[in-house]
Amino acid sequence: KSAALHNTYVQQMTPERLRQIIELPAERVGLSLAEGLSARILQDVGTEPGALALIQHTLDQLWQKREGRILTQRSYDALGGVIGALNRHAEFVVSGLPQAELDEARRLLVRLVARPGESALYTRRCVALAALRPEDAQQRLIFEQVMNKLVEAQLLVVRRVEDGGGGEEVDVVEVAHEALIRTWTRLGQWVRA
Repeated sequence: KSAALHNTYVQQMTPERLRQIIELPAERVGLSLAEGLSARILQDVGTEPGALALIQHTLDQLWQKREGRILTQRSYDALGGVIGALNRHAEFVVSGLPQAELDEARRLLVRLVARPGESALYTRRCVALAALRPEDAQQRLIFEQVMNKLVEAQLLVVRRVEDGGGGEEVDVVEVAHEALIRTWTRLGQWVRA
């Protein structure tokens, strides 16, 4: 079984609930956030799908760069905010792949980006997992390794949806955060190429 099938999905949360998710755990462990930091994080996350995962990743990075018991604006700036932290994470994950897996990651990620035209923004594409799996057994093995790594790194998500045709359920894959498509340099280069 793929690790991709063990995700739990959470409904989009209100800004107030997200603020609590940022502040309350920090308080419980004796940390404080610099004044205005929660508001900046919330503003940067906006209505981005997967806001909780973005916040979680950013807070983890801020914790690693804390100054004493304080999560600082300076550290947040150094991360490049929510988007900078996400892009660095994506780059770290992908740059660590062996060449065969990197090639497969490129093939996979490009297929998950909708390219509507010159003037429109690229967006996520939801694609049936079965349609992405290579037929060749060796390539399929590499594909599964890459899928597991990208899902585990929270760069891709797999979810089960009802197939429009006969009521069957199928697994679909998509890029976890629209922000990756808009701001991750490597992915942008791959899509344009």
